[in-house]
Amino acid sequence: MPELTRGRCPCCGASKFERLLDFGQVPVSGRFRTDPAERVATAGLGFELCTDCGLVRQSGGAGPRDYSGTDRATARQFPSYGDELIAKLKSMGVGPNDLVLDIGSNDGSFLVALRDAGFRRVVGVEPSRRLAEDGRARGFAVENDYFGPQIVPRLVATHGRARAAVCRHTIEHVPDPGAFVSALRGCLDAGTGVALIEVPDGSAIPELMNVYEFWDEHLYCFCAENL
Repeated sequence: MPELTRGRCPCCGASKFERLLDFGQVPVSGRFRTDPAERVATAGLGFELCTDCGLVRQSGGAGPRDYSGTDRATARQFPSYGDELIAKLKSMGVGPNDLVLDIGSNDGSFLVALRDAGFRRVVGVEPSRRLAEDGRARGFAVENDYFGPQIVPRLVATHGRARAAVCRHTIEHVPDPGAFVSALRGCLDAGTGVALIEVPDGSAIPELMNVYEFWDEHLYCFCAENL
């Protein structure tokens, strides 16, 4: 599992971060007790702000999660605008015979949507063993691994260069966004490849009071400018 990086801002390269807020010790999400007497796991949770580009990153918390054992399927969270995302791919010239990668494919729900829309070559990448198997059970090729530089040679050798890569609500969980995006570039066709990256809108936190985005699994909060 990748480790969380520190130092310069991965978006603009600046080195000055200022404290934004600190929640103190909070329960670690997604960890459930089997014994009522068991101590609740906690970790410090805080966030800091890049004063140059506005990127918000986690300054203290449980750190990057190991998603290999998770079984949290997101089918019920499939967005109502899924058709718009697929239409966007088509408008960018991605055709039915082009290779499309779904990075963080979860249980394969978006792979199904892509297949239903006529895309014949779709491949998922998913670190969870259980969810990768769910995707395979739906008839898809799914690489059970974390996406990053280490997987690029295998993906390209096995499936070829992709015309498009879709990354929905994944990069905010990634310890090193710079390496992640470089790996995306390495998987794509150098001449025509496109990436569709969707993240929670960090600007909605102050504007709409979406404070739940300050989740201990979110290592970064992006907005349009720094994404």
